[in-house]
Amino acid sequence: MNRKSFTLIELLITASIIAVIILSVYSAFNTGILAYKKIDSAFSGYQEARVVFNRLESDLRNSFVYSKQSSLFKAGPQELDFLNVSRIYDNDKEYSNLCRIKYELSGTTLKRTAYSGLSALSRDDSIKPQDFSSSIKSVDFEYAYIGNGEKKEILWQNSWPKIENQAKQLPLAVKVNLVIISKEEKQQKLLMFTKIISLPQANTKEEE
Repeated sequence: MNRKSFTLIELLITASIIAVIILSVYSAFNTGILAYKKIDSAFSGYQEARVVFNRLESDLRNSFVYSKQSSLFKAGPQELDFLNVSRIYDNDKEYSNLCRIKYELSGTTLKRTAYSGLSALSRDDSIKPQDFSSSIKSVDFEYAYIGNGEKKEILWQNSWPKIENQAKQLPLAVKVNLVIISKEEKQQKLLMFTKIISLPQANTKEEE
């Protein structure tokens, strides 16, 4: 009775083919995982920037001039401090309330403090800031105003107020230059974003 069996060479060839197939599958799978991690990391950075911009825009576009003597809008290259009217929700009811909003960068964390009601004018230090974003490499604010030249060009400065009569006004717009730290495997990548936020309540008329 003849029995068929594999020779040693055939077994070695078969094992080699299987090893090549397994290695190819693993390589393709590993490449896909690395690509997914990079895309996910970049998406997280873009998502964080979008959240920061949306919150800043909502706060700034509801800002207003406090009085004819002072707008109470005080800001620098890395901090904002201004009054606005925010929507408050309580027991399924919506109403507007006076708020003072303060943003400041501490390390890699952008902190947002919201003073509501009477505390908006009393500078209540007991209110704790909210850690709004913790992956920021840098944030720089610039403030737009109309120059005094004949062309009435829009100029930018890194603080507010800075020149005469600005204490009574709001800037025309705030430019936000944001750098997000996107953490990829074994390295960090910096994502840069810029957004200009116009202030509808800005006083665009010249003082007589």
